[in-house]
Amino acid sequence: MRALVLLVPLLGACTLIFGHENTSPDDPSCKCDAPPASSCLDTSTMRVYSATGTCNSKSCDYVYTDSLCVEGCVGNACIGQDPCTGVACITPPAPSCSDPDTLQTYEISGMCFLGQCSYTSTGTSCPNGCAGASCVGSSSCVGVVCNTPPAPVCADADTLTVPVELGVCANGGCNYSSTPMSCPNGCANGACNTDPCQGVVCNEPPAATCIDADTRQTYGGGICAEGECTYAPTNSTCTYGCLNGACQANPCANITCTGPGNSTSVCDQGECEYSCNTGYEGCAEGYSCLASCSVTSPFSFPATGDSLENGDEGVIGSRTIPTLASATMFASTWQIEDLLASGCTLSYGIYLNNTLIGSAVAQGADMTPTLSLSFTFPAITGPSYLIEYRPTSTPAAGCGAVGIELDVSTVTLQ
Repeated sequence: MRALVLLVPLLGACTLIFGHENTSPDDPSCKCDAPPASSCLDTSTMRVYSATGTCNSKSCDYVYTDSLCVEGCVGNACIGQDPCTGVACITPPAPSCSDPDTLQTYEISGMCFLGQCSYTSTGTSCPNGCAGASCVGSSSCVGVVCNTPPAPVCADADTLTVPVELGVCANGGCNYSSTPMSCPNGCANGACNTDPCQGVVCNEPPAATCIDADTRQTYGGGICAEGECTYAPTNSTCTYGCLNGACQANPCANITCTGPGNSTSVCDQGECEYSCNTGYEGCAEGYSCLASCSVTSPFSFPATGDSLENGDEGVIGSRTIPTLASATMFASTWQIEDLLASGCTLSYGIYLNNTLIGSAVAQGADMTPTLSLSFTFPAITGPSYLIEYRPTSTPAAGCGAVGIELDVSTVTLQ
């Protein structure tokens, strides 16, 4: 609140004593104790005069204060505001001689009404007369007001000594008791140092960081000390690694791993891996998790290790396919080494478990290097299958022969 303090002279405000007008500021017959009433200067400013004034020739001067009314000024009062709010009535008028033999003094504490302080006054008879606002020849405390205590002082680096506002008069002099006040932040120049953390809010911790590949460091609420904020760190382990201040997500989330039968599947770093259960370890690449080494279809035939019949005229071999209980279809791709002369042929019968399931004819000279065969037949029980290519004709003399390449030609059973 901003306030303007001025002196305003009011003519005719002096009291007439003994039939004459006050003509001197020192005339004890002048009583300036009737200030103008408080008033609204405008819609937001109220003027309040002091309770007592000073004599000035034929008039009284009163100090006034212009105050801002936040909610407006109506009826010579601020709206919604007690005019006595914040007013401390501890400054009574100075003692004065009300007449040549009487000293007029005032109570140290007054009362506030409509923003103005009033003080109870007492007239004291002076046997030797009253002059200079005191009884002549008296060393008593009559009229002495002890309301100007000394300034606070630092008793030591951490203690402030604060005198009370109202002292006690003794032999015409004022004595003020004091109270020691502890200063947590130290004492200097007659005042406690302010708390360097006052108004400091510690709510901006450092960003989370990765202190190593698997550890994330975060920071909790801060504590202010000496005006500076510190934040306690907390470390947490990142199961799947830490990157750019954040724990990484599980790379195997939402991944379902399904391996072959008789196996255990796991996801590792986003990749599926499987291992055969005990007793079902695979034998070689391309084999399943089986109790023994067994091929799957398709497979090479003829292959190294298969038997030959009648010299180079036929081939026989066995295969076990545990996942195929019976077969109803045979498909084969022969890689041919054609040694037959032009116009010559060679016929073959294809047998499965000693049952004829189809036949093939190899042509001379103009034969393509690849021969594909496919047959369907009534179910033949497995899972062990004996496969035979049997020549069913004999080439004429001088026609030559047909070769089927090992480990390249294939058979598929279904």
